[in-house]
Amino acid sequence: QKLTKEGAVKVIKSGGVSLTYNSKQLTDFDGIEGIKNIRQINFSGNLIESIVPLQKLQVLQVLNLSSNAISSLFPLQFCTKLESLDLRSNRIAEMGELSHLVRLKKLAKLYLNDNPVTQSQQFRGFMLLNMYFVQHVQFDTDQNDKMLLWQCDDKSGQEKLLEKYNDLGVTRLYLQSVNHEWHNNQGIFCQYQNLETLSFEVNQKFISFYGLEKLLPQLVSLTIQSRSYRIPPFYYENKFKLRVLKLLTCGMQDLQFLQMFPELEELDLTANKLTNIVGIANCPKLIQLNLRRNQISGIEELQHCKKLQKLDLSSNLIKNVEVLNQLKDLTSLALCDNRIVSMKKCQLKKLTYFAMTSSKVCVADEFEFLMYCNQLQTIGIDDNKINQSIQSEMAKIQHLYSFAEQNSAHQMNLEMPASPFVRIPLQNRHQSLIQLKTEHTTKLAALKAVSCQLKAGLSQLMPSFAKSIQVFQLQMDLFE
Repeated sequence: QKLTKEGAVKVIKSGGVSLTYNSKQLTDFDGIEGIKNIRQINFSGNLIESIVPLQKLQVLQVLNLSSNAISSLFPLQFCTKLESLDLRSNRIAEMGELSHLVRLKKLAKLYLNDNPVTQSQQFRGFMLLNMYFVQHVQFDTDQNDKMLLWQCDDKSGQEKLLEKYNDLGVTRLYLQSVNHEWHNNQGIFCQYQNLETLSFEVNQKFISFYGLEKLLPQLVSLTIQSRSYRIPPFYYENKFKLRVLKLLTCGMQDLQFLQMFPELEELDLTANKLTNIVGIANCPKLIQLNLRRNQISGIEELQHCKKLQKLDLSSNLIKNVEVLNQLKDLTSLALCDNRIVSMKKCQLKKLTYFAMTSSKVCVADEFEFLMYCNQLQTIGIDDNKINQSIQSEMAKIQHLYSFAEQNSAHQMNLEMPASPFVRIPLQNRHQSLIQLKTEHTTKLAALKAVSCQLKAGLSQLMPSFAKSIQVFQLQMDLFE
């Protein structure tokens, strides 16, 4: 059948702007070009092959040509007012035909399902680079497939990335979901010559750090967050000047990779699978270190990180923390949820923040060292094994909180109630007595040594003195 101008006019009637003529075995629609004011056309489910008459309909906004036999889209480039175009289930096979749609800048919805062209290896890349302005693109599912366009070839993805973030002055880049093939080449981000901070999330589709060694020399900060998935290992012989590194929930089991980053100042390895921290010595410039939610039992290696100011070791298997006394610059320390029973030997006087909830401490005296942290402002020591029914124990805990609160309010000149803690003062007094005794013992030993020397000297002089007496006596005898 053919749709004549007269037939179209009859259907539209008195100035109508919508024409529906679907499933009528229609083969062409010659004559429709004369209806200049038509806005919507539905010719779905027909036998149409040629759409040449449509090139005259320059105010057309909605066009449904699904389920026909169309292979050429050339006339559509003149329908610049199109907002919705449905071409599902046709015979569009050539990539060149899609180029005729690029001029349709007002197009908001495009349906291309069940056309041979959508199976082309170049399809997604072309659409990403040329048709990404379309809000709803459907070609694979019955939903909006626009994000699937990023699953294209690396070159197209890189070009689109540069177009989308065309400002080469960008210094920070955050990729919320890294799960497409081209994301596995971090080298493409080298196009941003000023890029210093890169953050991205990965899942099981992330299979390699290909190209990362090209990007690392320019980065200052790198954050990789996995969704409970072990990231691929990465190690290079080069040394990089990265200052901030965060590998969160990445399944890291050792710290060998730290050999690459001797300049690190901040390291966050939250929620990994570390059992020790061998290798942390490669980062002597660390200022902040977060190792919470691992399986670490020993922390002796921290003696190599003497510049540390902020340290979080919460949710591990740590028992002994004596090594922390070597970190004289620590201002923030978190030891929550560990197996620590004693803090008696702790001497960290610069602390402003201290948290040790849910541990194994049984007596409040273990926290007495906090009374000598004159800058302490925030503490958390609840949920330990301290017996709350003992009034003296609770008085000590409350005194610590009051001490920190007073410091936080900058009221350090106010007089605090007498401290209920006595262990450290007694220890200090005992130590003073021991020192005094040592000094007296030393002096007494010195006096004894001098006495011995005098006796020895006298014993040496006595023979000479006796001989002189004899000579003198002889002379007296002669004189007489």
